[in-house]
Amino acid sequence: MKSEKLKYSKGDLFKREDQTAYFNACVGKNGGPYSYGDYCRGYFFAAKTLAEKVISERRNLDISIYPMFYSYRHAIELGLKQVWATNSYIVSGERNVIGGHNLNEIWKKLKPKLLALEEIENETIDLMDNIIGDVCELDNSAEEFRFPESLNQELYLQDKSIINIVALYETMEVAENVIEYWFYSFNQIINENLNG
Repeated sequence: MKSEKLKYSKGDLFKREDQTAYFNACVGKNGGPYSYGDYCRGYFFAAKTLAEKVISERRNLDISIYPMFYSYRHAIELGLKQVWATNSYIVSGERNVIGGHNLNEIWKKLKPKLLALEEIENETIDLMDNIIGDVCELDNSAEEFRFPESLNQELYLQDKSIINIVALYETMEVAENVIEYWFYSFNQIINENLNG
């Protein structure tokens, strides 16, 4: 490896003033405040971009599936948490956050709240129920696609052998559309409440 490829100055990761300054991403107080919904969109975008690259090049499927699936799963988790926070604001006037990473538990708490809203189409709830069920079958706790094994050195995903990346990509397009629909519906409810 040539020495110019090994060049790095402390702080280069965070900001550059050279010709790559256009790619400085704004974070924290410089870019926010961002919500769970914004993070959700970012994770969906990153996962979708990775999936499209892997599909178009037909390379690295077996190693790319881990960050890809994790990012899609995390996008869903963040989307559900945004919907929870927005619903709590509509109901009580205060934004409450739901904790944890157990997708089944988050969904079990959120689903009845969505079913109680006439503004939310039940078909979207049924779709997400199926998608979340499949995602949780592979990774309910957000561990299986981040690490190859548990802290007890038990290998993950031993009862699974194949995940079709095109099917994952298409399914997550549906999940993203449903979550965006919920975001839109909740914003409509808030606007109607404000305009009385």
